[in-house]
Amino acid sequence: MALGLRVRNANGFVQIDGNYRNSALVAKYTVNPSAASNPNGMFITDLTIPYGIYPVLVGHTPGGSNSMAFSLLSRSGSSWTYRILTTTRAAIEVYHFDNMSIAKITGTVGIRVRNATTGEVVFDSRCKYMRIIDTNYGAGNNHVAVDRTYGVAKVGVMQAMRFMTSPSEALPGNPPLILASIIQSVFSASGGRAWTGTASVIVLGPAQNVSAFNFENWSWGYLMLDLSNFD
Repeated sequence: MALGLRVRNANGFVQIDGNYRNSALVAKYTVNPSAASNPNGMFITDLTIPYGIYPVLVGHTPGGSNSMAFSLLSRSGSSWTYRILTTTRAAIEVYHFDNMSIAKITGTVGIRVRNATTGEVVFDSRCKYMRIIDTNYGAGNNHVAVDRTYGVAKVGVMQAMRFMTSPSEALPGNPPLILASIIQSVFSASGGRAWTGTASVIVLGPAQNVSAFNFENWSWGYLMLDLSNFD
């Protein structure tokens, strides 16, 4: 078979060919945290994405005046709802990346690359694709906080895994309640600087849901992305 197109980087690695796969920008949301907060003062806001296939959310906190975390996720048909926790009510930015078939496309056609077998467009130069520049991940209860500055105009953080534990305590009452403490991974990203750490979240719920609170998951991880020129 004749060679169609291959794009290599300076190190000789193939970056784009007929097998290219990457998530592309679909939409950007500016989220103003609601006044509702849990007992320890973190603010709770729900963000619904009207349509998604394999949504990836990346957060940015302008000015560094807020820290955030992506929490509960639910799906109804093609829409996805994420619960976002923040430490203040300062506005945050959320970038939705997904399958390029629903990506935001602007400008005139430049280069399109198709898979030679299926004819599927696997790369379109009008799309804005994810650019991962760093990672921070691991397991165990020794969560490693980082504070790094990158040589880019704007950095965002994707929360790849959560870091939490949930010892629970039964409270008297009718009906009885369960008090659970969760250590939630949080992050902040402003300009070219990204910070990751943890925050404590208090959950109060019905006793019949106690099994949902009795768990430990010490995995944690983040991807740092270059969001320059994505607005």
